[in-house]
Amino acid sequence: SGSLLNIYSVGMALEQEGFKILNNITWQKTNPAPNLSCRYFTHSTETILWARKNDKKARHYYNYDLMKELNDGKQMKDVWTGSLTKKVEKWAGKHPTQKPEYLLERIIL
Repeated sequence: SGSLLNIYSVGMALEQEGFKILNNITWQKTNPAPNLSCRYFTHSTETILWARKNDKKARHYYNYDLMKELNDGKQMKDVWTGSLTKKVEKWAGKHPTQKPEYLLERIIL
């Protein structure tokens, strides 16, 4: 995933390396950190790029039925809403941008 500050560079680099962007997914955080400067909107989203090699042999897999099942029987959208990483998931130490397990599971599936 990426923040507003670097996601455009990441997308451009992927395309320059021969990848095709399949989806631009927005992770909307329900409990983002506050904006202490009070000079900007609170950063409450991150972007996830889903990409694959852009050649004729490259294929991607999308399990439509599983994604629908995980979304209460509704088609999965490109905005995913959820909370930041829970303390119990930070057993290996504290990383400032650690992602929650539910988000990683959805990305991998």
